[in-house]
Amino acid sequence: MKNARFQKVFEIIKILRSEKGCPWDKEQHFPTYARLLREELNELNSAIKDGKTDEIAEELGDVAWNCLYLLYLGEEEMNLKISRVLEGVLKKIVRRHPHVFGDTVAKTPEEVLIHWQRIKEKEKKGQKVKQRKK
Repeated sequence: MKNARFQKVFEIIKILRSEKGCPWDKEQHFPTYARLLREELNELNSAIKDGKTDEIAEELGDVAWNCLYLLYLGEEEMNLKISRVLEGVLKKIVRRHPHVFGDTVAKTPEEVLIHWQRIKEKEKKGQKVKQRKK
């Protein structure tokens, strides 16, 4: 995946939201646009159920576009830096996979989900999740 493509997406969003851009896009804000993501996810789900590769690719593109648009709006409206969002998710994924990045053992998908839920509950309570590195 190339960083240039991500840059191009954000350039296009910036143009759409500019003074000479699209009237509809200029009116969008984080809460209004976030609702569109659910619709796109439903369309992706339907495409997956149908098993049509071309439709899946198109709907994945729509979901990706919506997520990137929301990242842009978050940065524009809430000073929520994209790098902060990505760093947060990277840390979370590593934390919630102690069977890969730590010394926890999980041999089945069910065991993975048990660990994931335990870690998630600790995080929600504000507790530190200790993880020993392999």
